[in-house]
Amino acid sequence: MRAILIYVALLAAVVLATPAFWWLVADRTSLTAGEAVEADGVHRTVMTGPKAPWPDWAWTPAEAKLRVRIWNGAAPGHPANGFGELRSAKPMHEQIGAVRDTLLARGWDVADYHFEGQDPAMPSRALVLCTVQAHLEAQGRTLTYTFTLDRNAPATVLWSEGAPPAQLQVGVEGPC
Repeated sequence: MRAILIYVALLAAVVLATPAFWWLVADRTSLTAGEAVEADGVHRTVMTGPKAPWPDWAWTPAEAKLRVRIWNGAAPGHPANGFGELRSAKPMHEQIGAVRDTLLARGWDVADYHFEGQDPAMPSRALVLCTVQAHLEAQGRTLTYTFTLDRNAPATVLWSEGAPPAQLQVGVEGPC
């Protein structure tokens, strides 16, 4: 028993001395900053964690709790963007309607996309997504809200100071 306790104490000391451990702690509780290199070789600043910046113009529902995940700074050929998770007690369809209606009232151009497919996780199961994408053309801003309809998962919101990445435009345009 004593050997096990010594082993656990040594293991704990090694884990606490590892920078990766403290990066994970900061990523979940505060802010970590770094630099990312894009596929074309461009460097850009990246901040992750709940204390990463969130632009004032990137609207989120008042009743929803936003958890910021990442902020990517602008770089040549790459617009500033970031994303977070929204948790709300409202049913998904009410959240979708509230987001759409509020953005329309604020002057955004809004489109809905519906996607049905298979979740790539094992075991595979059905996946139903509803995406509400809004553009503010005059300022070159985009907001993309994605809701997982068949699960109690948080909605995700992506903001972009420019066109969103093409891979986010998934689904068939139409109501959810």
